[in-house]
Amino acid sequence: MVDQMKKRYGVIIFCSFLLAPFSIVLADDHLSSEQEEKLSSEPLSCQAVVDFGYKLSLVNGHLWAASELVSQNQFELAKRHSKHPSEEIYTELLPYFKAIESRGFSEELSRLSNLFDANNTVNFPAAYSATKQRIDRHFVELPLSDDGKRVIVYKLLSQALTEFEVGVREGSVTDLQEYQDARGFAEMAGDIASDLGPVAKGIERAKTLWVGLVPQTDQKIDEPIILRRILERMKSVLDDESRRTLCVGLG
Repeated sequence: MVDQMKKRYGVIIFCSFLLAPFSIVLADDHLSSEQEEKLSSEPLSCQAVVDFGYKLSLVNGHLWAASELVSQNQFELAKRHSKHPSEEIYTELLPYFKAIESRGFSEELSRLSNLFDANNTVNFPAAYSATKQRIDRHFVELPLSDDGKRVIVYKLLSQALTEFEVGVREGSVTDLQEYQDARGFAEMAGDIASDLGPVAKGIERAKTLWVGLVPQTDQKIDEPIILRRILERMKSVLDDESRRTLCVGLG
């Protein structure tokens, strides 16, 4: 099944960014409506594959935060994170699903979110596991090289830093949901980076910035200096080798 899915991507995705600056991939978080329409009618480009992987990881980050909060009996907070993917991110994935002829995972996502409306959090772990498995399978099937994965890690950490800086002011949490979002994105970056070398250890250290998902009001939150340094190092490496192959073609 995995080989079949990869072949769908690999027919014309055997591509590198020899003709396109790497900075385009780093900066282009959202495709325009024209680009999305083009995606639905043409085979996926490498840039689209990277974007797909990034958005799948954003969904995973939100759901990770929801799962952790459920385990802490923070159901109302968890509900926000479980609904965010379906309300804001999933529609951006639809052109990709159409391009690869997949049903996506809207059913699993809706089932998971609806558990909160029915106050049925007992079944959340099983529903979360089923949804995550579906998302992870899509990610694994993407024809990403290690460099392509590094780009996604960089983008996730950049988003984590942005949301952390919104959620934390002068050492205190001022926007709990943004603070929690940031932690979920850092978690997903760490998962993807687990086999990508030293950056994984840096991300593990960066996670210590979060003193739990629901910190006490008197707990001091450090400045995200370590997260900024990781991003600076990653950007330096990526910029130095800015014409890399981000996707791999499969015969």
